[in-house]
Amino acid sequence: MTSPAHLDRLSAFLAAFPLKVRPAETHGRAQAPAHLFLLAGDGPGSRRIAFCSTAVLRPSSPGTVLMGAVVEFGGVSNPLLRSLPSEVALETRDTEPLWALAQHLLAEVAVPRCGGPAALARLGELLVLMVLRQAIDRGATEPGLLAGLADPRIRHAVGALLEQPARAWRVEELAEVSALSRSQFMVSFRRTLGMTPGTFHTAWRLTLARRRLQQGQRVKAVAASSGYASAAAFSRAYSRAFGLAPAAEISAS
Repeated sequence: MTSPAHLDRLSAFLAAFPLKVRPAETHGRAQAPAHLFLLAGDGPGSRRIAFCSTAVLRPSSPGTVLMGAVVEFGGVSNPLLRSLPSEVALETRDTEPLWALAQHLLAEVAVPRCGGPAALARLGELLVLMVLRQAIDRGATEPGLLAGLADPRIRHAVGALLEQPARAWRVEELAEVSALSRSQFMVSFRRTLGMTPGTFHTAWRLTLARRRLQQGQRVKAVAASSGYASAAAFSRAYSRAFGLAPAAEISAS
């Protein structure tokens, strides 16, 4: 069994939904909607980095917008994005390493240089990753995935399900990962995520399967990589979840 110390609560999402970041387009003095914003705060040296889960013209966080960037991270198909609040903002100051990273991003936008698009993408991805870490550390007040990733009682079990979706996890194994009794684990999981471990596991499996089908992988291969014993069993589960057969998903992509 994977040790809880080696479970990563973000890598599974980054593998399934790769981050792509690019500066928001500008039209004259107007800027197109964006997700990631760098802002100058009201006080001396005050800075903010804000991430909006849906694109907006500007965040609700106070301050002057220095730049905006569009973030592609799977959209509504990404369960982590769906669980985030509408806006996550990080407070920082001129002297902090995180704002130094943001300044590099601003400099790349201001003065185009060789390799600029690649530099912009990597710097933007790192800033978004820092914001996501902050959101997970803060947790959530409502039941859902973000709350599960933050909860110290069950986050290791959630991480195990995310990292090894094809495995036929038993409740006893997940409870052991969480250092809880079976009954304690079931109560904590349902209260924190708003669903049972089995429902969450199936939903994550099928979310990943849908991504693979949309990328052109064959139904039989996706069924096997998703942990289903047969393509027929996978097709039944997929149709119940999404209202169409896996083959139809491939045709539509």
